[in-house]
Amino acid sequence: MKSRILFGCSLLFFCILGIAVLAGCAVRDGGYTLVSTDAEVRPDFAEQIIVTDRSYIEVTTEATTVRTEPPEVVFTGTSAPAATTKPPVTEAPKEYYTVKFVDSDGYTMVSLQTVIEGGSATAPTMPEKRGELYFRGWNRDFTDVQRSMIVTAIYEKEIFTVRFIDIDGTLLKIEQVHWGEDAEAPEVADREGYLFNGWNTLFNSVHTDLDVYATYYLLPQRDKLTLIKAYDYLPHTDNAFGWADEVYYRRTHNAVLTVGNTEYAGDRVLYGNFCDTFALEGYDFDGIEGRLVLIGRGDADEKEDYTLRLTLYGDGAELYQTTLTRTGTNTRFDVDLTNVSELTIVLEPMIDGYVYYDYDEAVFVGGILDGAFYKEN
Repeated sequence: MKSRILFGCSLLFFCILGIAVLAGCAVRDGGYTLVSTDAEVRPDFAEQIIVTDRSYIEVTTEATTVRTEPPEVVFTGTSAPAATTKPPVTEAPKEYYTVKFVDSDGYTMVSLQTVIEGGSATAPTMPEKRGELYFRGWNRDFTDVQRSMIVTAIYEKEIFTVRFIDIDGTLLKIEQVHWGEDAEAPEVADREGYLFNGWNTLFNSVHTDLDVYATYYLLPQRDKLTLIKAYDYLPHTDNAFGWADEVYYRRTHNAVLTVGNTEYAGDRVLYGNFCDTFALEGYDFDGIEGRLVLIGRGDADEKEDYTLRLTLYGDGAELYQTTLTRTGTNTRFDVDLTNVSELTIVLEPMIDGYVYYDYDEAVFVGGILDGAFYKEN
């Protein structure tokens, strides 16, 4: 009888426990999962613990249907792993550097400073002037210091000499320039077969004595027919515009002509008032080139307003025009003549707004220097 009572109690206990388990479980894939907020639960019938969140633990019982794929996070045990804590980040200590300020002699110490890495040194006060030399600052930057360094004072004179020298060694100009100011270059003419191409170094914001050399580049190799010889070689029409005879005038300058710093021998300048047309068809000229020069009459007391205008027409259409308005100036021209059948050259010198034609003893207002038709080789 007693055994029957014990068996009945045991059966009742397991029934109550089964009801409790089913009441505290959720259905998952046809089975049941016990959910508890107690991380220390250790049921004897548990096979594995599945951790899905820090706030609860899912305990899978034998009643759970076997899954076809493993859970995402599975480990054997009874609780979630402990959280890890990162140690605090500490900055490396900064270095200290020595900044030594010395005089312009390079070794006499003026100031010795210890500066933290990334900091800036403080410049000591220096005399503004020593004889003819002026204090101009320091030779290097001493902000954002990243290493030990020596900083040297700079003393320089106030006035510097700038010499401009041609390619053959000819001294073109000497100029005295104050510290930090710009020098002014002289005008330089082209050389035979070469074009002036500027200077070999800058001469702005001068801080030292300078020798500045002219540079040139070689002109393309061309077969040329000079403009003066073209009158004998090419068919042409004189006075194409029908100017009055007393105005129309063309002459070759036979004396030595100086343009800028260059002397040009005779038979290289065509001057006067003229408007001549050349027939170019069949001669295959690529272009015409030369230099327009405005000389003036050369009188010491002259007060006239000089102007010299050059216009080129190709088959009646204007191809090129340039005007000089200051005595002693010149400009180079190079005009394309591709497919041009007739070229008309018009030279118009003016004084005080009137056409100039009173040429006297080969002293003239201006003309075309080294004019030539050309073909590229």
